[in-house]
Amino acid sequence: MDRFFTQTHCDRCHKSLDGGRIMSMFNTQCICMECSDKERQRPAYKKAVEADHEAIRSGNYNFSGIGEDAQDMEQEIHSRSREAINEAEFNENQGEFSGAGASGDYESSDDDADDDDDTDDTDTGGSDD
Repeated sequence: MDRFFTQTHCDRCHKSLDGGRIMSMFNTQCICMECSDKERQRPAYKKAVEADHEAIRSGNYNFSGIGEDAQDMEQEIHSRSREAINEAEFNENQGEFSGAGASGDYESSDDDADDDDDTDDTDTGGSDD
């Protein structure tokens, strides 16, 4: 059976293909529907579709695509980088909000156990006469 039907992860983003799969219009990558949606936004997408249709009209049912346009790829890489940065910032912020002190929980360390005053707060059971 063809690898397109048996692979489990997107060739581009490596996410699961459980939600569907499609062949890229630019090359022979098997991509997920999310990557397909992003691909449709690329400036050269219309050109890629037209080339695919022309190949089919000519009898080429195994057209390998027009290839990746350098400007398109640069734009996509920048977009992915921005998404990765946003995700990292979000995760960092989540750590601030869900970390120590956010829920009122506080773990003391040995440094926190020492108070600045020198009084002994422990009860030794004796009288204070």
